[in-house]
Amino acid sequence: RDWSSDVCSSDLRMRRLVLVLATVMAVVLALPAVAGAASTTRYVALDGLCGGRTPCYSAIQAAVDASASGDLIKVAGGTYHEHVVVDEQVEIVGAGNATLVDGDGTGEAVAVVAGGAVVRRIAVTDADAGVAIAAPSVSIAEVRINGTSGYGLYTDFGVSDATLRKLDVSAAATTGIDIHPGGSNVLIADSKVHNNGKGIEAYSTTGTAVRNTEISGNATTGFQIGWSSGWAITGSKILRNGGNGVLTDTSGDGSVAGNEIRLNGENGVR
Repeated sequence: RDWSSDVCSSDLRMRRLVLVLATVMAVVLALPAVAGAASTTRYVALDGLCGGRTPCYSAIQAAVDASASGDLIKVAGGTYHEHVVVDEQVEIVGAGNATLVDGDGTGEAVAVVAGGAVVRRIAVTDADAGVAIAAPSVSIAEVRINGTSGYGLYTDFGVSDATLRKLDVSAAATTGIDIHPGGSNVLIADSKVHNNGKGIEAYSTTGTAVRNTEISGNATTGFQIGWSSGWAITGSKILRNGGNGVLTDTSGDGSVAGNEIRLNGENGVR
């Protein structure tokens, strides 16, 4: 028997196997990493048509209910008579004041209960509270809130890291913006809080910050803070409020700096 022939044949088979394995490895390494599920853009319009774009819904809540974390919901102009509960980490974007959520005089027109959710470019009216935040790291921006029987916007007990920017809050019977006890690192910036019962109130909070905001024409106090630490109000206008411009209630660990405070009914800062 020709043993040398067997050895050569075995060697050839081994070389072919190594070549095949090398080729397979090269293909595997060249494949892109598998990404997570892609987010979906969903559309809302009262006519349920959305100009032919899909998926389309006739109510904001229906779009939220169909969403997964990371989805974008674009809401066309119109008046939506509903109470929206945002229970997914989604971004809701309206068409500015043309997108109006009307609470029909009851409850919270928009309640955000999912951490990291974003709501921007909508208007809210006629509810007990315009916007309620009950989760951390929520962002509310470019939202107009008008005509509520209680708060314009409030953060629930213990909410942290809420960012409130470019808001216009008016005609809230109780308080324009209320930071409930236990809140931490809530930022209110570049906003206007005017013609409410009280402007902004925060009690038993840490790190509340108000920046570049106009607080004006409120029936009682402009900015009231109590039993809180690490707070600051800076670069703001506090004007023509019926009571004190800034009222600090056992809250010495804070800062009032670089503001325009005048024409208030009682003290500028007390």
